[in-house]
Amino acid sequence: MYFNNGVDRPDPKYSSVEIITPPLLSNGTYQMTGNLYGPANPDRIYSSTPVESFYSRIMGGAEMMANGNILICSSLQGRFFEVNANDEIVWEYKVPITANGIVGRDYFPTSNNFVSDPIFRVRRYLLNYPAFDGKTLTPGEPIEGGPWDDCDLITAVEPILVNTVQFYPNPTNHEIKIDSKDRSEIEVELISSQGQKIKSVKGMGTFAIPVDELPSGLYILKINQQIEKIIIQH
Repeated sequence: MYFNNGVDRPDPKYSSVEIITPPLLSNGTYQMTGNLYGPANPDRIYSSTPVESFYSRIMGGAEMMANGNILICSSLQGRFFEVNANDEIVWEYKVPITANGIVGRDYFPTSNNFVSDPIFRVRRYLLNYPAFDGKTLTPGEPIEGGPWDDCDLITAVEPILVNTVQFYPNPTNHEIKIDSKDRSEIEVELISSQGQKIKSVKGMGTFAIPVDELPSGLYILKINQQIEKIIIQH
């Protein structure tokens, strides 16, 4: 997955997030045709509608979340948002800090298209992030000041820790072995690089997921909502 700033595109300029599956050779190296590595085209491309509404000529980033959504940072727009597998924005936030002060606290623009200070990157920390252990997190008022309505949106990204679950081999060409020390039932999902669910299996202890019929490439493995990457290589 990569953030395509789109600087060399013709007008209107726009950015996109693109997901590729590099073709692999049997020895685990990447295939080259002539002087170029594959693939010729991305598996998935996300861009906004209208396209020019999402554009950052420098910086920017994207990250696959545990729920299969993509978290995107449009740096120069001071904006970050999350999109689902249908390219729908499930939530977004525009940083209110500008060179003129804080929107909503220091001034109120007549247009919502104010210019924020750039954001280098965005990270989303889950409730079980180790640095939060033993600490009481008390929400404060919004940067913009108040009063503001409460947000009831839940995007379900909190994974269950999987330090008692192992999967192997990686890369694999025949099956994925799941080994759980916890004898309770676990759920495993295999997702393509395009965000499509390929398989969903529930099991206990040690079990295997056959992958003989799947094409080579990079896949996402979710174990009890924890996201991992695995390569299938034939």
